[in-house]
Amino acid sequence: AKGLMQLMPRTATSFGLPIDKISNPELNIKAAVKAIKSIDNSLKVKISDPTERIKFILAAYNSGIAHVYDAIALAAKYGKNPNIWTDNVREFILLKSRPEYYNDPIVKYGYFRGNQTVEYVDKVLRVYKIYQEKMPKWTILLSIQLYLYINLKPNELIMKKTYLSVAVVLALGGSMLFSSCIGQFALTNKVLDWNN
Repeated sequence: AKGLMQLMPRTATSFGLPIDKISNPELNIKAAVKAIKSIDNSLKVKISDPTERIKFILAAYNSGIAHVYDAIALAAKYGKNPNIWTDNVREFILLKSRPEYYNDPIVKYGYFRGNQTVEYVDKVLRVYKIYQEKMPKWTILLSIQLYLYINLKPNELIMKKTYLSVAVVLALGGSMLFSSCIGQFALTNKVLDWNN
C-alpha cells in the first residue's frame, strides 16, 4: 500500500491515479475517496442502513470487498444477520482464517486473516466516537478554517470534501487512523459544512 491513504497500486490505477503519482497526497486522497464511494455504492444493495454500512465499508477498505462479501455469505448461511457487522459478519471475517470456513463452497475468495481488519474497524469507530464526544463542533470548524487558511492557496479554498476531510483529521491531531477518518468523513457526509 502506498501514499497517504495507503492505496494498493491496482486500486489507485483503477480510480485514475497513475502509479508515478501515487505519493501525491491530494491525488491519493481523491483516488481513495472514489474508492470509498465505489465500495459504498456496491454495499448499498446489501446493507441499506447507512450507519451500519460504514462498518462494512471500513472493513472492505482495509481487506478488499471480496472478503467482506464472503463473510456476508457465511453469516447468512450460518443463521446470523448478514446486514449487521457486530456479532454477525464481523465474526465470519475472523473465521475465514479457519479451513472449515475458507474451504466452504459458499466462500469464493478463500483464506483471509481477518483479525487486522476487525481491529481496524473497531479502532476507527472507537477513535471516531471519542472525537465526537470530546470535540465540540465549533472547535472542529475553527480548526478547519485555520488549517485551510494556513495551508491552502487562495484558489484552492474551494470547499471540497477531500480538503475538509483532511482538515478535520488534522484538526483532530492526526494519527495512524488518518486514512480511515478521511474516508469515514467523506463517506458519511459528516464532513462539516460551512453553512452549519
